Amino acid sequence: MNNDTGYLLVVHGSRNSQYQIYLDTLANLTRQALEKKAIKSHLETAYLELSQQSLGEKITKFAHFCHEKGYKQIKILPLFLFSGTHVMEDIPEESAIALKNTSKIGIDIKILPHLGSEDSVTDLLEQKYQKYPNHARLLISHGTRLEKGKKEAQLLAQKTSAKLTFWSMNPFYDQTIIDLLESGTKNIAMLPYFLFPGKILKAIVLRAEEIKTQYDNVNIQIIDPLGATSELADIIVENLLK
Repeated sequence: MNNDTGYLLVVHGSRNSQYQIYLDTLANLTRQALEKKAIKSHLETAYLELSQQSLGEKITKFAHFCHEKGYKQIKILPLFLFSGTHVMEDIPEESAIALKNTSKIGIDIKILPHLGSEDSVTDLLEQKYQKYPNHARLLISHGTRLEKGKKEAQLLAQKTSAKLTFWSMNPFYDQTIIDLLESGTKNIAMLPYFLFPGKILKAIVLRAEEIKTQYDNVNIQIIDPLGATSELADIIVENLLK
């Protein structure tokens, strides 16, 4: 089935070369998922930050390419997990620049709800937690200063029956682990709610192992983040086709 839409997956960006490998893998899995549905389209990825070209320039270039291929619109899916500044301000601003730059070709540019807003992501997290029954659940988020993002994080923790903690703000994840262990909890399942593994995850793992050595007979399981998986690719396609 031919499609009149081009798709652009937007991520924060990183200087870590492994991050780009994860992103390329996820993009390829998403293309394969589209092909399984017999949908012929074009999909690319873009960094919001840490790229030689701005996101507005990338969207502009992508829009011109899609127009030349006969597409009538492009959909931008922010692969962000909460409504922070990037989702609420930065991406819309860059998209508006691109829309102005492409006004003469008449292609529609639509920003989809960010990835973390989908119930399917919540279901995926629940599946991850269920591998560790009888464990206290911790959900570790990076943190955001916007109230909307904070409320989304609180709701997600509530839906997955997890205790919400943060990497960059109170309540900090390591103190929460200590508080649980001090209260007598022996089994903890920690889920770092990030798109891909990286330096922050490594730091969390090291700190958790350090805490673990200070207590007897405790079990701290660290669950993989979302990652470049076929399950996540299927969720992305589900969102793209809405």
